[in-house]
Amino acid sequence: MNKELDDYLCRKYPKIFVERKLSPMKSCMGRGFECNSGWWFIINSLCHQIQAHIDSHNERVKKYGKKKDKPIPQFVALQVKEKFGALRIYQQGGDQYCQGLVDMAASWSWNTCELCGKGGKRHVGHTTGWIGSVCDECSVKIKRPIKFDMEIKKMLDKAIKEDLKRYV
Repeated sequence: MNKELDDYLCRKYPKIFVERKLSPMKSCMGRGFECNSGWWFIINSLCHQIQAHIDSHNERVKKYGKKKDKPIPQFVALQVKEKFGALRIYQQGGDQYCQGLVDMAASWSWNTCELCGKGGKRHVGHTTGWIGSVCDECSVKIKRPIKFDMEIKKMLDKAIKEDLKRYV
């Protein structure tokens, strides 16, 4: 992700990206956002919804909560990256609602070009050692041409479904 968008997210959501300024030896977030800028809008929307949910819930607990009501632990991003052509966010804190939002963002990314952010039909392509989700226009512009392969797409769809079973 480019520096301006990286800085914006860290300034706007300092509680979520508290580990961003740490050394890469101490936190994976120290390496920055390990995805392209096309997914910035997804990450920004996700963070907005998560922080609003946590702040709203915790304020209600503080004002009106009973002893059994507990605040939601702050959601902290440990790593944000691309994996198998989809956005992955590893975190600590939050609740099941936050996890559902993270899963939704991952699903959204499968249909969004990671380079330009254009939505639409998902194309999963590969080059030597690389898999990505890109639109037709960006696949032509990049230096490493992408070969679209339905067999690889089916394999990735199956792997993604298996990966999401851990949340069910």
